[in-house]
Amino acid sequence: MESRSRRSLVSRRRVAVAALVFGGLIASIVAAVFLIELPTGDLPGIALESGAILVIERIAVLFAVWLLALVVAARALAGELPIEISGRGLRYADADTAEKGLLDSEGAFKGLYGEIEELREAVAAIEKRRNAADHRRYAMRSGDDEGN
Repeated sequence: MESRSRRSLVSRRRVAVAALVFGGLIASIVAAVFLIELPTGDLPGIALESGAILVIERIAVLFAVWLLALVVAARALAGELPIEISGRGLRYADADTAEKGLLDSEGAFKGLYGEIEELREAVAAIEKRRNAADHRRYAMRSGDDEGN
């Protein structure tokens, strides 16, 4: 029974992702065709002097931005955020690298906790010696006062 509900959940997620991708494509087409005006006069060189190519390029750019946002959002929901965003794309930490970093930081924290405990013991020893010295000085003063 659990397997059936899991398959159902997976299929619903696939449908949702497909709907979001298709919706992004439609929105990109609508935005590029109707909302962005073609420049009057000379077209940019990248359009190869064709208004249709310019519209197709704008659709591609808008759709790529939509997919980028969709991928980042989907992976963020899974608990992964990109460690680098560049002109070449997104870079995520390798699972091995992330786990190694976690283990390294855990070891560093354990080492720090050990050092903190050593410092607490050293401070306690210093306080003990100081209290003993204060006690001796007080005893010496009390003895001097009795002698006078």
